[in-house]
Amino acid sequence: MSDRLLLIEPGQIRRPLRPLSVGQGHWVEAVEAFSSAWPGETALIGHAPNPNIESVDQFIELSSGELMRTHRTFRILLSSRLARLSSNLLAGGISSRLLRTEWESFVSAELASVLARELHLRKSTTVFAPTAIPAVVETIVRSARAIAPKATEGTKFLVRFSSQGHERRYLHPRTFALQLRRWQERAGSLALNFGVEVESVATELATHSGLPVSWVPWPVLPPSQKVGTDHESDPRKIFIYARRPEQGARKILGLVRSLVEHFDDRVEICASVDNSSLAGLSAAEHEVLRSFERLTLISENVSPSALRSTIGRCGVVILPYEVQSYRRRGSALMWASLDEGVPMIAPTGTGFGEEIGRNGIGFTYGLTSEIPALVSRALERKGGLRATIERYQGRRAVAVSDYFASGNSAQT
Repeated sequence: MSDRLLLIEPGQIRRPLRPLSVGQGHWVEAVEAFSSAWPGETALIGHAPNPNIESVDQFIELSSGELMRTHRTFRILLSSRLARLSSNLLAGGISSRLLRTEWESFVSAELASVLARELHLRKSTTVFAPTAIPAVVETIVRSARAIAPKATEGTKFLVRFSSQGHERRYLHPRTFALQLRRWQERAGSLALNFGVEVESVATELATHSGLPVSWVPWPVLPPSQKVGTDHESDPRKIFIYARRPEQGARKILGLVRSLVEHFDDRVEICASVDNSSLAGLSAAEHEVLRSFERLTLISENVSPSALRSTIGRCGVVILPYEVQSYRRRGSALMWASLDEGVPMIAPTGTGFGEEIGRNGIGFTYGLTSEIPALVSRALERKGGLRATIERYQGRRAVAVSDYFASGNSAQT
């Protein structure tokens, strides 16, 4: 294994370009999680990275807006919409070619220069994009000739997608698989090692691309709650995470009401919903929410550690996300819940929901009306579900370790 892990995470590259801030976005949480799992030195390349990001030893800043300046807006918008329309009907060459037209405009000369410099300075380095986006992958492959002479036999290039890219969840897997093949071919001697957060998506992409595509979940983190303490989980507490509209914020009132009625007010409910989503409720709806005495609302942003601590004190977690927004997509909350040993209730059809149902680490639903009964089922089977979660955690740890340790190094 290389001595140093060099992470690439530019952050949000679409306007307005936002800095990498602690607790703001899954990409920063992923950086912290993977950095903590790496046994050696870590460095982060990104836009205005906050020095308080945990487990990172060195920060290498990219110029503000540099990635944005490479965009050719009209061409991008046209190719993106045509690819969306053609993906499922003409999955393969046509939609793949349209995406290639778009993605080839996402190249950062600065990122390529920084990579070449860092590889020259430190020969034993693993380059890792934990939440890869096209701008990063295109930069690596189109700069391969400049980067390759700086790489050594110990240099690895790990590219991990969250699903097949958050903004590309609508694509047929065959279309995205063709992009993987193109990237691998153009990378030449750099030999990219692809990984995906959702296990079923990894299998689909490997089948369609003919390339090895690894399942790379988030690393396992120790639970925040210790068994035998006053903060041990309480099965009577239910946690709902519905921060934004695509995460089910619009369902919060009906969901809370159905749980209160089902359990005859014998449970405590903690719901995380942001202020902007709550602002969309009517005065009457706010009044109804306030009438539930055993409901606690978390509307402000809290740190990932504080969120995990709250989850760890509950008996079950409900993730009422919108299926279309999370198709073939994972959830940071799933990994946090697993680390706390808490089973989940999630929708069928989402990437993380399929993981939950297939692995027996919770239950999935088709209709939100099924949730209260599934919560009862999860609470009744708490012991068995925790044992299943523990076994799944073992698989997670092995998958991450294997991804870091295996794969092709640069061929010099």
